[in-house]
Amino acid sequence: MKRILLTSVISALLIVGFVFARVAVIAPGTVNPTQIPAYNANTDVQKTKLPLRQLVGVKPSNTDGSLILDTESMDSLYYDLAPNHYYNTAQPSTFATQFVPLQACSLFALTLGNYDRGRPMNTGFIKIHVYADAGDIPGGDLITPFMVAIDGNRLQRTYIALPETLDMGLDKFWIGTEEIDTTLSSTDTLRTFPTWDSKTVAATLNYVYNYPGYPGWNDWGSDAGDMNIRAYVFYYGGDGIPPVIKHTPISAGFSYDGNYVVKALITDNTAVATASCLYSVNGGAYTELVMVDSAGYRWASIPAQIPGTQISYYLTAEDAIPNVTRLPADTAETFDFYVYVGHELKNEDGQFSGAFYIDTSNGGTDRRCAVRITPNHYPAVITMLRFNIVDTTAFDFAITSDTGAPGPIIYGPEEMSSPYKTGNHWLTWIIPGAQCPVINSGSFFIEFRYKNGFLDPAIGSDSTAPSLNSYFISNPDSGWYNVLSRDWMMRAVVVDTFFNHDVGVTNIDSLPAIGGRTNCDQEMWVNVFNFGENTESFPVRLKVMDYDDTTIVVYDNSVTVTGLAPKTGRLIHFPTWLQMVPGDYIISATALLTGDEYSYNDNDAWYFPVGNVISHLWDDGIAENRYVVQDTASNNDMFAVKFRPIEPDFKVDGALIFAGMQDSTMTSNFAWVRVCPSLSENAPDVDNPFAESLNVQVTGNADVIILDFPQDTAITGYNDWIWVVVKWVPGQIGDNKPGIFADQTDPDNKSYWTSNNYYPAWNLFTSYDWIMRLYLAYEPCSVTTVPCEYVIGDISGDGQRMGGDVTYGVRYFKGVGPVPRDSCYMDSTGTYLYVAGDVNGNCEFRGSDITKLVAYFKGTAPLSYCHFFPTTLPRTIISPVEEQSTIRRAVKLDTKNDHKFSSVMPPKAPGQR
Repeated sequence: MKRILLTSVISALLIVGFVFARVAVIAPGTVNPTQIPAYNANTDVQKTKLPLRQLVGVKPSNTDGSLILDTESMDSLYYDLAPNHYYNTAQPSTFATQFVPLQACSLFALTLGNYDRGRPMNTGFIKIHVYADAGDIPGGDLITPFMVAIDGNRLQRTYIALPETLDMGLDKFWIGTEEIDTTLSSTDTLRTFPTWDSKTVAATLNYVYNYPGYPGWNDWGSDAGDMNIRAYVFYYGGDGIPPVIKHTPISAGFSYDGNYVVKALITDNTAVATASCLYSVNGGAYTELVMVDSAGYRWASIPAQIPGTQISYYLTAEDAIPNVTRLPADTAETFDFYVYVGHELKNEDGQFSGAFYIDTSNGGTDRRCAVRITPNHYPAVITMLRFNIVDTTAFDFAITSDTGAPGPIIYGPEEMSSPYKTGNHWLTWIIPGAQCPVINSGSFFIEFRYKNGFLDPAIGSDSTAPSLNSYFISNPDSGWYNVLSRDWMMRAVVVDTFFNHDVGVTNIDSLPAIGGRTNCDQEMWVNVFNFGENTESFPVRLKVMDYDDTTIVVYDNSVTVTGLAPKTGRLIHFPTWLQMVPGDYIISATALLTGDEYSYNDNDAWYFPVGNVISHLWDDGIAENRYVVQDTASNNDMFAVKFRPIEPDFKVDGALIFAGMQDSTMTSNFAWVRVCPSLSENAPDVDNPFAESLNVQVTGNADVIILDFPQDTAITGYNDWIWVVVKWVPGQIGDNKPGIFADQTDPDNKSYWTSNNYYPAWNLFTSYDWIMRLYLAYEPCSVTTVPCEYVIGDISGDGQRMGGDVTYGVRYFKGVGPVPRDSCYMDSTGTYLYVAGDVNGNCEFRGSDITKLVAYFKGTAPLSYCHFFPTTLPRTIISPVEEQSTIRRAVKLDTKNDHKFSSVMPPKAPGQR
């Protein structure tokens, strides 16, 4: 059984947007890599780079050709940067851009970026429309469309005054351009074209088009750039427009890099009066920093903090009215980042310019992006890697040597994904201390590697002042290409040397991937490792906490590790967790070395469920491909996965399959899903199922299907394999056929397939695990001891936990009061324990328990019971004030006891955040 980190838990099943891998029989398909596409819009639209020409304005203008704003009440509404390209669309073509006034205004003019391919001067014409808004598409014309003469053979912004000023109020409106000469072809040198800027991710999606072959208004797409069209308005009424703040949040801080610089572009239609950055350290009070205006930006510097610190901050700006803006706008939100040990190496400034992927359309099978990193000192120990990506799909990565291009592997390959975020965001991988590569000279490469058959995820890029250190390859025979226009956003973190004092928890061992069973005992083992340069002795603490309220501690023990030599590990045994009570838990182990210089590998924590329904599974929750059986007859196309029950007596409770359609708008179904006994070691008995569900519907391209079998079939004395089998509808072909997702990481060789060409024989599939799971219900483990019922903290035994119990305990220890009421026999000591009084969970009743109970009533401490005596009465051990905890809540995708182990924050090694 495999265990995984939280970031790879079943929530990864929510990934969408996969490439459907489908060829004859079972192979995942041939992918066709190409170089990075310039544009993926409609195939009949060609993007053409503009020639380098001088920008020319016909009105007094700024250096970029835009109109100078004469008064404070005048404003320009726009999204674009400098003109960069045009599109050879079919005639007649109309494009329109939506504008949203910031306050009530009158529209009086516009500027249009245009390129005339070769007309004589003043002979090119284009028709201008001003449309009303009709539900975020252009509506009727607000004025009669009019013709505009365009100067010839020149790249420029043309100023166009409207025939009349339009009172727009606060209404949205559209400005459109229509090419009216239908006698010209798309390649005619006399055509006049509107232009677009170079952004690969548009500032707005409100660009629509209407041309032959695409009637009606259509979205142009976010990767086309922004159209070079601007609206000029006069505002009326008082100034009600707040400043605009544009800011790329800080994603991480590093101890070698000093203060954390906050940079923002803050503008206002009049003037920015003040701007501030307010920051908090580890949840403390906020400190205000006045942002300094310099080089067109506002700047602040948050003071450097020690590694492990969490910093939260937000920005504010106001004008003279004052209109106030806060970023993030929601007052409950802040920008947050951690401080790590080391120095971050990068080639870009963090300004996201667009996301790129390598197409799969030209036959290649090796698709990688790479960036060269050069340390500024040696030796450089690589401790972390960081990737800016878009989408949630899994990818592989590695560190390679620099041989002029990416060379032999130094570290990896490893796999990572981000199942919870879809926009561009940073992922961090912490390298285990013993595996950290050491660079003694020169450079190295970070490689980003695509999974076969998948377009996503896209890698973030920054087009500002490219360093020429980014590369890609789309086929092993084509060689590496140097990217000249941008830098991939991939970074490394280095330290000067290995740490002298650094220990950590590498794994909580012996935990079954299927979770725990009610009333069973669980052995507890922890692996620790000394990553540092000195022999160390240190305590390790192992806790089991309620998943939904970590102040409820059901197990808490510490073991001291002595004499652990450098670069060695040890397996540590802890007392058994006895008679597990049903629930969802976090099991957390922490190495507590005083003076540890690198705290990110100190903790390991896992999500662990306990119950009667157990999820049997082989996959790790990350979908890395999608499969069908492609057989022309298709009467016996089936997939199957086999599992071994943990007890011979059980009930078939349910199953899970992760399936999807090629077309996300389509719906189809499987003929049936069955839970079957075994016909042989390598074949299910599909004709005599234990349970079945007919006509199982699949919707969209990523559908997690949970099946409840109403029969709850009881099976006794069964000691063989039990199978989950899916069968396709006979006659299904092509896009009407749903696919089953599969996981490629460490296949367990328990997945099978068959078709008309093979049935009744089954084929073992060794490359992937089908993402198909089985739910079986078992009776609780037998309890060999009589439960000890009590309310923790109820020392007097009256069934309530109140302040009087403190007095009762104090009188007992002074020898002037009666003994506590509730006692349980401890086999290990041959004595009785006053269990209700043992509120610190160390299986003793002492004066320290009275102190702990007092702290509980003050709201500063939680209560814990002795792990030998988990009470069967309602657990009422919640602290009046929630305990501050270093554990951050994990996201648990648990639709039906669908369990995987998972790590929780704070960051740890190895793994991702």
